[in-house]
Amino acid sequence: MKKPPNVDGGEEPFNDGDERSSASAKKTRGKKVLARVKLLDGKTQSYSVKKRCTGEDLLSVVADSLNLMEKDYFGLSFRNAHGSRSWLNFGERISKQMRGKPWEFALGIKFYPPDPENLHEDLTRYLLCLQVYDDLQSGKGLAPSEADGKFLQVAKKLAMYGIHFHPAKDVQNADVILGISAHGLQVFQNRLRIKRFAWPNILKVSSHRNKVFVKIRPGALEMYQSTVEYEFPDSESAKNFWTTCVLCLYNS
Repeated sequence: MKKPPNVDGGEEPFNDGDERSSASAKKTRGKKVLARVKLLDGKTQSYSVKKRCTGEDLLSVVADSLNLMEKDYFGLSFRNAHGSRSWLNFGERISKQMRGKPWEFALGIKFYPPDPENLHEDLTRYLLCLQVYDDLQSGKGLAPSEADGKFLQVAKKLAMYGIHFHPAKDVQNADVILGISAHGLQVFQNRLRIKRFAWPNILKVSSHRNKVFVKIRPGALEMYQSTVEYEFPDSESAKNFWTTCVLCLYNS
């Protein structure tokens, strides 16, 4: 009488089809795909990742390559069938989202921080600046004329806005940088401002050869009228400084 299989509790009979199926699954899991990602600085980087990886897996690979710690603000986008950009779903496999399309993505800010000054990493702030610059270039946000106005409102509040710089020496032969703006003259030494003369406190600016003389009203520096002298590398530099002073003085 023929004995039925496994009646003694032994192993299941060998199935060659099961082994082939298992080997095929392992091969699929280990298959690599080349993902191309355009970074915010305009460069494109290629990453070799598993075909079964999710959107979050790819973002982690990109973030690690950039040493980007605050990756939660970022996302990866791709062009959909309609030609517009869609965000990659982090929780789903990329292969299911791309469906035969090339793995080409762009890194971008997905969640704009309401208070950028609270960001911890310099790199995050830098990438946010690149994103905002790209947004402005592509016409996102304000109309061009409005954007220009907002930009100038911010720029005019900067410490060095509208200043023309001229290297010179003071009467002690120390190197200084003289700054001319619509507000007056400023004197810098070792990147620090050491003096400031507003135009209403300046009586006269004159030049002779390679020297410039600034006549100050009483009370601006001391009780009596005084003259401050600066020496330039040559007479042409001194004359250029004097000309710029005159233009700023009469247009202030």
